[in-house]
Amino acid sequence: MKNILVIDDENITRSLIHICLTDEGYSVKVAESGKQGLELFKEEKFDLVITDILMPDKTGVELIPELLDVYTVPIIAISGGRRKTFNSDHILESAQASGATITLKKPISNNILCKTVKKLLD
Repeated sequence: MKNILVIDDENITRSLIHICLTDEGYSVKVAESGKQGLELFKEEKFDLVITDILMPDKTGVELIPELLDVYTVPIIAISGGRRKTFNSDHILESAQASGATITLKKPISNNILCKTVKKLLD
């Protein structure tokens, strides 16, 4: 069974992604912050990471290189650019430049998410 780490400060997003992926047969762990996600990542082997970009304690752009310093893993970066001063396209480009494998805009449909995860894990 493939093991996935979901890092997002929004409870509803974490819950929806968790339900979607567990329904597809994946083992899913969740973290509510970049710092918590990094600690989980160091403790356990994951086959894939899905991380939000805009988080209060550690942004995804800061987090992604730190994750990849531990070991190479596919990373899906997600963002909705929820703050007026942030453009989600620019944020996602920054995430890709920092090492994200794929970027997706929020809100993400379950269909797109599952297809993307399957593509990366096959």
